[in-house]
Amino acid sequence: MEYGIVKTDEEPVESYLALDRKIANLFHSCAKNTKEYPNDYGEMRRLKIELQNLCGITELEAFNVLIYRNVSDYIGKYNGGEVAEVKRLEDTAGIILGNNGIVENAVISIEN
Repeated sequence: MEYGIVKTDEEPVESYLALDRKIANLFHSCAKNTKEYPNDYGEMRRLKIELQNLCGITELEAFNVLIYRNVSDYIGKYNGGEVAEVKRLEDTAGIILGNNGIVENAVISIEN
């Protein structure tokens, strides 16, 4: 029996990991520890390319994830609408997120 590449008329399918909060937080954390942060060169550029290849996102989206900008939007875009649920929960709880994605002010109102 001979082993090898099976030839078909179809192009090979690329697969990526779905961008999620865990991946975004990991890459953002790594990016913050580079001397180039928040600029797009050196180690930041390498991280951006690695994130693009891992999750199949655009160059701009990868850079924004590294600086933690619009992360909820990108997670929703690549995970079938999760962003709408996240934004609804943020609105319901009255959570205001800072540019770094950390809760700066939270006021929760409970109505009966």
